[in-house]
Amino acid sequence: MVGSRLTTHYGLETARKLAYQLAYVGVTVVSGGARGIDTAAHQGALSAKAVPWPCWALALTLFSPPENAELFQRIAANGAVMTQFPFNRKADKQSFPIRIASWPG
Repeated sequence: MVGSRLTTHYGLETARKLAYQLAYVGVTVVSGGARGIDTAAHQGALSAKAVPWPCWALALTLFSPPENAELFQRIAANGAVMTQFPFNRKADKQSFPIRIASWPG
């Protein structure tokens, strides 16, 4: 799930509910982990006792956005976090297209 970083309350609640429902029936929720819709999607999947898969554009040792550190730790404790970047590599404007271009499908 991907969406706006700056969204409405309705958008956040809809993303949480949709991700919850998808995760509850066994669909894996994959998102970048940005604030806004991405965050809501991961929260919804966790509420369904599923493991969402954030696909980061930075190293596993870093968190972005910083306010999602606790969310990412909960996800990692339950199973899956993906990145193709080495430890301590910070995100930059080139990281995001590289990450998207490398996704299967």
